[in-house]
Amino acid sequence: MNFDTMSNASVFFIGTDDVPITAKVEAARAINQALESGWQGLAIAATFSLDEIAQAHELVEHPTKPGRVVLAI
Repeated sequence: MNFDTMSNASVFFIGTDDVPITAKVEAARAINQALESGWQGLAIAATFSLDEIAQAHELVEHPTKPGRVVLAI
């Protein structure tokens, strides 16, 4: 993959090393409460592998159904 052509791309790495334990506990409680109340989580329109990134981008640009587009790395 040629990353030189991806000047408009954003990559986010999410970790919890820098998050205080109190914030993690509070977030876990809030998520559990939401799930217990019937929240189904975020809708996922499709999941793509890294090899299918062009198709994933196409779906983001021209969605055919509601939901997030997930890229599995």
